[in-house]
Amino acid sequence: MPRIRKKTSNRGTSHHRGKIRQKVAETKRKRKKEAKKNPQWKSKHRKDPGIPNDFPYKDQILAELSEQRRQQSEQKASKKENRQAAVSPEDTEAEELSLPTVTAAANSSRTEVQAKDDTTLATNSTLDHLRAVLDAADVVIEVLDARDPSSYRSAFLEAAVKERKKKLVLLLNKVDLCPVESVQAWIHELSQEHPAVPFRSASIYTTGKVSSQNPDSNSSDASDGVRELLAMLKTSSSTATRTLNVAVVGVANVGKSCVLNTIVGKRAFPVYSLAASESGPTTTSHALELSLELDGQQFRLIDTPGFAWSTEGSRGEEAGDSRRALDILSRNRGRIDRLKDPVPVVDVLVSRANREDLMLYHNIPAFMHGDVNAFLTAIARKHGLIRKEGSSDLVAACRVVLRDWNACTFPFHTMPEHPSRSVQSLQAHPVLSTLRTRKEWRKSPGLVKLQPGVADTRAVELIAPWQCEKQSDEDAEAEDGSGGDDADDDEVSGDDEMEDDDEESDQLEEDDDVVTSRRMHPLAQKRKRSNSSTGKQTAKKVSFAAPPPKNSSVSSKRPRR
Repeated sequence: MPRIRKKTSNRGTSHHRGKIRQKVAETKRKRKKEAKKNPQWKSKHRKDPGIPNDFPYKDQILAELSEQRRQQSEQKASKKENRQAAVSPEDTEAEELSLPTVTAAANSSRTEVQAKDDTTLATNSTLDHLRAVLDAADVVIEVLDARDPSSYRSAFLEAAVKERKKKLVLLLNKVDLCPVESVQAWIHELSQEHPAVPFRSASIYTTGKVSSQNPDSNSSDASDGVRELLAMLKTSSSTATRTLNVAVVGVANVGKSCVLNTIVGKRAFPVYSLAASESGPTTTSHALELSLELDGQQFRLIDTPGFAWSTEGSRGEEAGDSRRALDILSRNRGRIDRLKDPVPVVDVLVSRANREDLMLYHNIPAFMHGDVNAFLTAIARKHGLIRKEGSSDLVAACRVVLRDWNACTFPFHTMPEHPSRSVQSLQAHPVLSTLRTRKEWRKSPGLVKLQPGVADTRAVELIAPWQCEKQSDEDAEAEDGSGGDDADDDEVSGDDEMEDDDEESDQLEEDDDVVTSRRMHPLAQKRKRSNSSTGKQTAKKVSFAAPPPKNSSVSSKRPRR
């Protein structure tokens, strides 16, 4: 028998390769089916084989493991004993107290807490506008954002305070969101005009949640600048026995209430939250005051709503889209990423930002300075925001940028136009010693430098009442009742006339229906009834609609002949 030659090539037809793939798939399917029917459990995790017997240090390792198990068991037993010892006989007797005794104890503890906490909010009817607050205040604190203080200043308000010969203090809030070099430069720049104080609000009084894993970072002690601010306010008081009136003013959502809560040491004033549905332009709807004693000095703290800008005399750029975009960015209230036209807002932001910092922060390729379309195109390509036709979705890219700004995850800072080099004396400040440097910010999470803004020169409404003051329920009901009587009378009179006209036509229609119903089939009669019931639907009445004419109902319902 001749010897069969060994196959020297792996070449084959596509039909043969297809048959091999099919057989492999069938084999895998059969094995999978049999594995499902097999009752024996097979774990996917491999079992630890343990220490090999030929390992020279096996006895030592086993001894260490047994010692660890013994220590763990002892710790578990000690914890159990401590829990049992914590329940003393006195506690068991307290559990057997009657309900009246427990109620009396709760009431006594509640009165003790109320006696200790004398700080309660109050509404003063005399402080119905901003001018009354400025007249009643001894010291006016203008809260600024430390990242861009110039954009949050109001030249009109500062002039009004100077005209009344009141002391003005510039408070730089949110210093923990910008590098220490920027805060030093701005404090030195602003101190040449008015006293400037760096401040950091406590995290427990902000909108964020308190972390249970790291309570030190979110405790009320994690605030800086309170002692320095109180020391500066004490110097403004002539005598220690006199109550010092302190008014806190500023742009909406700059952190005025958080500053006051940090000074008081509790959540006394309402704080803005992004999740809350609030219709007003500011969280604080009217002036709120609180009296307390701090370090032997009586204070009367007055919280005010955000500035209400006057619309009279606005011209040029202030009335344009750029001024509106700056207001949206500075207030940062609500979901600004859901704006109908977010492009102008991003245009203002990109025109002020440093090009290299934007490239490094967003990890995008280079683009020309001020070219918003190129910047948004790069953002859209990075996040995969491409339309069906292949073009970049620039509006969606704008929403991505504004979402970071709205969530305060867009780190930015500004520097004065002419920063002074003589700021070494400020490094020993207790607040500045806790801040991060610019180099640390650039490592994580990044830092974007913006051009400094200018102080707002628009007029502030001083005499106008607070815009967010809501009407009481009685006033609203009174207005609704007085305004709706006339309309109701018109509707009633119109309805009476229509009913009189309809009665005559309905009587004629009923007579015709009685005659025709005797001759018609029952099924046809049912069909007619259903059609007539659907056709006689009454029109929806509107309170502000004019009453219909008298002849309209008669002409629409003519008797059948």
